[in-house]
Amino acid sequence: MRFPASTASNDRQKLGQSNLYRMLQENRWNCYNQAYLMARVCEVCGRGPQFGHRISHAHNVTKRRWNLNLQSVRAIVKGATRRLRVCTSCIRSGKVQKAA
Repeated sequence: MRFPASTASNDRQKLGQSNLYRMLQENRWNCYNQAYLMARVCEVCGRGPQFGHRISHAHNVTKRRWNLNLQSVRAIVKGATRRLRVCTSCIRSGKVQKAA
């Protein structure tokens, strides 16, 4: 009778994923969540970075990305003041009501 060799590794992967999920649920990694998992995405319109190529004079192609101009703004959301990361186009167009 042969057993699959990957059973132990699958169990470890499931265990690792559940531990990570549990730690995130228990909110033990506050600094980790805020520093590393925060995407460069506008919280109002949902726009994110654009991807493309940097092309040199010799036509060497390398990857690059154009990030949004995100600003941290104190805004009024549902009657309460909240700090949001908002792109400048949303601020200029009036989609965000700034707190005084």
